[in-house]
Amino acid sequence: MLRKIFYLSALLPVLLMSACQSGNETIEKQNAEILAELKKLNTRMDRLEKRLNSGGQRGYRTVVNRTAPERIDMGKILKIKPLPKNPTDQQIIDYVRQIREATGRQTVFSDTDPQIALYEQIGPGHLKLLLRFLTRDRYSFHISRALPKLVDKRDKELVRQYLNRYPALLECAAQKGWLKDMRTDILQLLKTQNHASLYAIRDHLPDLVQSPEDLKIIIDVYIRQSLGFYLLDGLKRIPGVDLRKAVNQAWEVAKKLPRPGFPIVVRAQHAVQYGQNVDAFKFLLKRVMSSEPKSSIQGFWDQQTLPILAAKCDFPVYRPAALRKWYEKNADRIIYDPDEGKFVLKK
Repeated sequence: MLRKIFYLSALLPVLLMSACQSGNETIEKQNAEILAELKKLNTRMDRLEKRLNSGGQRGYRTVVNRTAPERIDMGKILKIKPLPKNPTDQQIIDYVRQIREATGRQTVFSDTDPQIALYEQIGPGHLKLLLRFLTRDRYSFHISRALPKLVDKRDKELVRQYLNRYPALLECAAQKGWLKDMRTDILQLLKTQNHASLYAIRDHLPDLVQSPEDLKIIIDVYIRQSLGFYLLDGLKRIPGVDLRKAVNQAWEVAKKLPRPGFPIVVRAQHAVQYGQNVDAFKFLLKRVMSSEPKSSIQGFWDQQTLPILAAKCDFPVYRPAALRKWYEKNADRIIYDPDEGKFVLKK
């Protein structure tokens, strides 16, 4: 997710050029403000990326619960004895319980946590025994991340059988390249469940979509499921998708949810970028102007709103106070101009 933000760097030369050539003092001033904000954002993201990658290649994905951050008890981790060469079921169960006990009340999780490597030492051939530990709580994070090393081709049918009960198996199947073979099962699963592993399959949608009927299912998942927005990048790679229609339908659904949470921000972003949706554009402008506190994940998505808006208009989006005054005066005149590819004021 974080890596996608680095497309901002590509905007810098474009903005610099437009600032030099415009001859318009207002636009030049706004472009200078945009450049300064983009540079700050990229600097922050560079620092975060380095932190995440410092522990190895897979350290780009972090899950954080900030309500009561507690980290790993390394003392307990170091006391865990390695498994013998051919462990019994009971030895494996005891080993897993030690890792879970060491995880304790940990609420800050990373793909570089040592528990993942400890789980990987179990090796393949024990999936049926380990399924009971794929619980939907914080204890399952590390074993879920270790799954690709705990599963091999002998487990393929077992993975298929338990896909509907353990979301982590869907991500594992994607990494193993089994989605195409399990296409029918997975599409049926996605139709009936709001699945937590949609992010993991977004790059594999061409393996799942083999017919117009398959595509209809995937588009419906994108539109109706709360985390369906993760599928957008995959949908863009499939021929025949009416992206504008899909993002606008998803926006209409998101608006009607009683507690939409942060996904409504992402839906609005998609509708602005690919749907030329004025209503979604105004929604994002209002969020930019709002001073109400936001959760960490809402703040993360809101950080991406500013460059999206800046690329789609010439309004003062980086100056909240000025934007509020401007919006009160001009909100009713905002339209999308397809020739300019931007939101403008109706003349």
